[in-house]
Amino acid sequence: MPGSPRRPASTSSSRPDASELYPPGFQTWVEVEELGNRLEGAHRPGHFRGVATICLKLFNIVRPDRAYFGQKDAQQVAVVKRMVRDLDHEVQIRVVPTVRDADGLALSSRNAYLSPADRERALTLPRALATKDPAQARALPERPRRRLRRGRRLRAARARRRRSRRQDAFDRQRRPRQGDGMSTRPRKPGPAARHPASWPSRAARDESAAARRS
Repeated sequence: MPGSPRRPASTSSSRPDASELYPPGFQTWVEVEELGNRLEGAHRPGHFRGVATICLKLFNIVRPDRAYFGQKDAQQVAVVKRMVRDLDHEVQIRVVPTVRDADGLALSSRNAYLSPADRERALTLPRALATKDPAQARALPERPRRRLRRGRRLRAARARRRRSRRQDAFDRQRRPRQGDGMSTRPRKPGPAARHPASWPSRAARDESAAARRS
């Protein structure tokens, strides 16, 4: 708000060693059972137990008002939120948008260790998301956007070729065979092809027949 004093920026940080957080004989863990054992947790047993434990320890040490988590780690955010709610912690969990690298991959300490081949495979995730969300597709860098546009052009070209083949097959069926005596000029439709509204009524037909007999 105008005129309100600005809060000072942070001037300190807490970086405890692993030996301080997990001293010899440490045996207490926090586990969010249902959320932590599905999806990624099913393939990484104990991972979210470690996440919940270290987050709670840091919350208790620092006592922050708010803690910020990236949107890309959706399951981690769900686990931490549930832990904070279940254990009545006062910290507010804030979820912030995913920050991406120039090629569209999310910035992450783990993604920094990917090989070029693994990084290329990982890029299928933001591209898949972009095809479902036009706003996200526009936010991607130019290189992924070019690939998405090229894919759409290829799909459209294949659809045009399919329509053309169907039209050619239809035209071949309608084309008269050589020597069968059929004319290519459209014939005038007979009485049976006229619209029912143009058919004469029975009274009109009887009157016309009586006039011819007289």
